[in-house]
Amino acid sequence: SILIVAIAAIGACLYTAWNLGADEIDRQAYKAIAGIASQGGRLDCRDRTVAGFPFRIGVSCSAVEFAPPGGGAVSASSFRSAAQFYDPGKVVGELDGPALIQLPDGRRFELNWEVLRSSLRANLDSINALSVELRQPVLSEGRDTAGEQVLARSDEAQFHARRSPQ
Repeated sequence: SILIVAIAAIGACLYTAWNLGADEIDRQAYKAIAGIASQGGRLDCRDRTVAGFPFRIGVSCSAVEFAPPGGGAVSASSFRSAAQFYDPGKVVGELDGPALIQLPDGRRFELNWEVLRSSLRANLDSINALSVELRQPVLSEGRDTAGEQVLARSDEAQFHARRSPQ
């Protein structure tokens, strides 16, 4: 009987902690969106959900859009991220293509890929490491298939950055 009560109490604590974490992630996303909007830009994570209970936590969007205050825009399809609930500083993400890119001068590009995965290692005040991997990336000028001009293509592209020790 004590074991059942202990298991129920642990489960209730896990459930409460997960929901508090999910609410905080949603609040921070809203804060980031509002901060960019207050500077004249736009950030949208359409149909944003926080999911993954009990052991993971992550944000998903059906589409993402970003327009910086200085002009231009980038949009892409579905975004999914996940972190282990016990290690929220390590986040992995996937983004579905293509990404449509419009520069401030009006030129348009399309970046498509087979797989785009990323991983991020962060603590409360900084990003410590970031890696991005694209498989089969193709960068084209223009937006419709008939008028596209392929500018670059590769089997794979990777980007890695880490904070230098101080």
